[in-house]
Amino acid sequence: MGVRSHNFLLIGCNIGSEYYNDEEWGKEDSLYKKYDFNRKSKSGDIVILDDCSAKYFIVGEIVQIDYVCEGSGLEMTVIDESTEQFKRAAQRVKSFILDTYNLEVKPKYIVLTHHT
Repeated sequence: MGVRSHNFLLIGCNIGSEYYNDEEWGKEDSLYKKYDFNRKSKSGDIVILDDCSAKYFIVGEIVQIDYVCEGSGLEMTVIDESTEQFKRAAQRVKSFILDTYNLEVKPKYIVLTHHT
C-alpha cells in the first residue's frame, strides 16, 4: 500500500481531531464514508478530511482538487472572502458543521496537501 498525495483548496474549518470518532466508520450511514473524498469528488462537494497523525480534522467544500498530485497542480486563485462563491460555501459548511457537530465555526480558505 502506497501513500498518495492530493492538493486541495477548500472553504472550511479544521474542527480538531477531538471530533473524529473511529466508531463512525462502522455505521451503515457513516458520515466519513458519505463525505470521504474520492475520484468522483469535485468542486462544490463537502468532504471530511482526517489526518492519521491527528494533525487535523477538516470539514470543507472543495474549491479545487489535484488528485494524486498529477502534475496539473492547482489553478491560480485569488483568496477573497468577500465573493458570493465564498459566502455561499462558507454558509453551507457552517450549517453542516453546526448540524453535525453542534459547533459554531467561521470557515476560511484552506490549502493543503492531504495524504491517503
